Amino acid sequence: MKKSNKKQDSNIITQNNDAVDGVLFAAKEAYRAIRTNIILSILKSGSKTVLFTSANPGEGKSTTSSNIALSLAQTEMKVILLDADLRQAKLSRILQIPSNPGLSNVIGGLCTLEEAINHTQYPNLDILCSGVNVPNPAEMLTRNEVPQIIKKLETMYDFIIIDSAPINIVSDALPLAKCSDGVVLVVRQLNSRHDEVKKAITSLEFINANILGFVMNSVDIQRKVGYYKGRKYGKKYGYGYGYGYGYGYGYGYGKRSDEAPARSVSDGKGGNSK
Repeated sequence: MKKSNKKQDSNIITQNNDAVDGVLFAAKEAYRAIRTNIILSILKSGSKTVLFTSANPGEGKSTTSSNIALSLAQTEMKVILLDADLRQAKLSRILQIPSNPGLSNVIGGLCTLEEAINHTQYPNLDILCSGVNVPNPAEMLTRNEVPQIIKKLETMYDFIIIDSAPINIVSDALPLAKCSDGVVLVVRQLNSRHDEVKKAITSLEFINANILGFVMNSVDIQRKVGYYKGRKYGKKYGYGYGYGYGYGYGYGYGKRSDEAPARSVSDGKGGNSK
């Protein structure tokens, strides 16, 4: 198990920072609200495994999952991020840790689980990166070693946060959903289409996955910033806000798209978190 000494990445916005502006404050509070909803949604003692996926690329799942993992770690729980997107892994880039060795190495018997786990620069947060590139990610993730790895991680951590491939593009996330206690679907305002989200939900329901809810990205809250800067914590104070910048790079699933930070949260029934 190795420790990272890399500097922090700008995608991680839940890190402790005393110089917090109104927009960043809102984003941090949104992540904390998601964290609370996840903790209260899984009525299970012991370790909990949560899968983050999306209908399509560029909807913010990797940034969301990494910030939620850090937010959980800040509550003194022991957390591991598992990068199970074997096609276009991003968590190693976000946390600036080499992707190899990682999950695919462990599945293939190239190294032990302990050898593949990295400590991050953040207390209580470890990461199991994607590992060496493989030609058959979908087949790799259906192997019997995968649930065995997750079960072993459950003996080591309080929370396992899994980042997986987009569910409408490839089937990689489905076997992982069956191994998880809950699934969070990440969507992006003005980008995710209703029919695409419905298709993703249908796929998850077909395997009886426990859908915990949705995280909506790219919500424009600029008009709310002055409210937070004024520190007016009155009746109108709520969660579910985020902040509105974006950045892009190729996702590698046949098209180029953007990945954006998480902005808001609602439960599986469509209600906003308060």
